Amino acid sequence: SSIVAVYIVNSNAIDPKKKRAGTMQINVLAKMIIALGLLIMVIGAIMLIVSKYGFPGFRLPGDILIQRKNFTFYFPLTTAIIISVLLTIIFNFISRR
Repeated sequence: SSIVAVYIVNSNAIDPKKKRAGTMQINVLAKMIIALGLLIMVIGAIMLIVSKYGFPGFRLPGDILIQRKNFTFYFPLTTAIIISVLLTIIFNFISRR
């Protein structure tokens, strides 16, 4: 009887007419990733346009900026922390639904 059970499980996986339970979740995840990518593109375009008109950028106190003759190093430490906290709050809010 165990051989029959294995055959039934495998025939369900191979049969293209039968949908698996995870198909719906993957479709939702794919749409969310596409939407997130589009959102990042829009934010990037806005930042590019704003920087062309003289807005210096998003430099906050606590961001590390080292400038030498032929070298500039910028590490947005405070910005990264703020973005991390905001994303944590957003994802916690979304996951509690």
